[in-house]
Amino acid sequence: MNSNAYDGYIALGCVIRGETSHYDYVCGESAPRADGLSVNHDPQSAMASSPVESMQQAILRADIAEGNKGDDAASACLRMIQLKQIFSRKNGRK
Repeated sequence: MNSNAYDGYIALGCVIRGETSHYDYVCGESAPRADGLSVNHDPQSAMASSPVESMQQAILRADIAEGNKGDDAASACLRMIQLKQIFSRKNGRK
């Protein structure tokens, strides 16, 4: 992967509990994998994962009036990119 290709990554996901244990595996593995992007590569990353019990809960988490979690992740990633650029300029880096 060319780490200079992007300034940031945003991982969005929603895991709805079902009748099998897949829910636990997906929830347990997705956050560390997304965190690995920022540890192993230069770009900033943010993640919004919504482990929920029902479709109704998933819809509420995406609702703008309820504080859209995807928007929160995107805003956090963009802010981290801005801060990185500010600090890089102050330290004489591009």
